This record gives sequence, structure tokens and C-alpha cells, in this order.
Amino acid sequence: IRNLSFSDRKEVKMANTAVCYTSKYGASKKTAERIAREAGAELYDISTDNCPDLDAYDVLVLGCGLYMGKPNKIMKKFIDRNRNQLNHKNLIFYVHGLISENQYNKCVNDILDVEERNIFYLGGTLDRKQLSGITKVMMKQIAKENGLDPDHPDNLNSGQMEALLKRVKEHQS
Repeated sequence: IRNLSFSDRKEVKMANTAVCYTSKYGASKKTAERIAREAGAELYDISTDNCPDLDAYDVLVLGCGLYMGKPNKIMKKFIDRNRNQLNHKNLIFYVHGLISENQYNKCVNDILDVEERNIFYLGGTLDRKQLSGITKVMMKQIAKENGLDPDHPDNLNSGQMEALLKRVKEHQS
């Protein structure tokens, strides 16, 4: 995990795994932190950190939210900038969003060619207090269209999260 002191690093087996994420409302960040903690991975918020040296990692976990049915623009730019390196990595991709589960694969494959078994749709959750104006109205409508409580939309999938963690550990061994 990033920012450990030198003495701490000796006690934690550092895997050559990086988790690169961007998060607008917090779900992707919480997921990235959990993956990094449980997999002993380096953690990078690509919206604020410099891009990690991808050559230093064998396993890369990328994660972001879906907005208007598309992956976050910051993640898309990161992928476009690093496409050649990403093509040669064990790549796992997760997304959060309130869209229905059957729509997420196309959203991811529009920007990145990842084996379907390495794409995880984790559902989403949203605190409507963080939203304003038209975004609040739009998210309420999206929640209704997907059978969620429009005032407290939450369709997080803990089973998918466990499967994602298992896949990361498989790639690390």
C-alpha cells in the first residue's frame, strides 16, 4: 500500500500490482482502497496522482464509475494514453454505476479490449445530497428506470466484489 515507511514495507509482501482508479462520488475510491489493502497493491488516484510507471507492474486493476452510460472521461484518457502498455498486462477492470448489469460490458469494451471474465460490474450507490440541479433529476430518473429507490439508489453487488478480489489474487500467483 502506498506511503508505507521503509520498515513497514519489510513486513508486507508487496505484489507487483497497481490499482488505478478515478472516482467522482466515492464508490470507486472505496473499492480501490479495499482491493489495494487486501491484495497488497499500490494505489493510484489517476485524477490527482502522476501516472504510475506501468512497466513496474504485472497486474493492473482499473476502476471507475459509469456516467451517462460511459466510463469516466479521466479513465478513458488514461487508457488511451497507455493503451500499448495495457495490452501486455494482466488487466482487471471494474465499474460502478446505476445502469442495469446487462449494459456495462458494452460500456467497458467501447474503450478497452478486456477479457470478459476480467470485467466486474459492482453496481453502484449514490448520495443524492452530493448532486445538484439537473444531475439530481437525471440520476433520479436513471434509478427509477433500473428499479432502484430514486431517493437512495443502491445496487452494490458484494458477490461481484468478492469475485473481483479472487481474480486479482489469481493473477498475482
